[in-house]
Amino acid sequence: MSTKETLYLGSSAMGIGAGDILWWAPDGATGQCSAQGAGIGLITGRAQEVLGPAPLYSGGYTPCTLTAGSGQTGLVLRQLSARRPAAAPDHRRRRQLDQSAAVSAVAA
Repeated sequence: MSTKETLYLGSSAMGIGAGDILWWAPDGATGQCSAQGAGIGLITGRAQEVLGPAPLYSGGYTPCTLTAGSGQTGLVLRQLSARRPAAAPDHRRRRQLDQSAAVSAVAA
């Protein structure tokens, strides 16, 4: 991710049980899509999945969004799950993930 770049996240598991999308930015910031409101990030069917996020494609899903701020450039770790563990794993112990500015990639 680059500064001011936005990730649009979604899952068919959002809101089912403890279904959520958790994220960790390179600067140590964390968050979860459920904090953005009910229905945010929920993909209700194949048509929405194929269309993509509504801000970009009419009829798509309403995505959970993550916009990179200063110090948050690089790769963002995401966890998509239908159930959440008692404590989120501490990914700060992993080695720093850096990405060349000339490379565009998504890891899921």
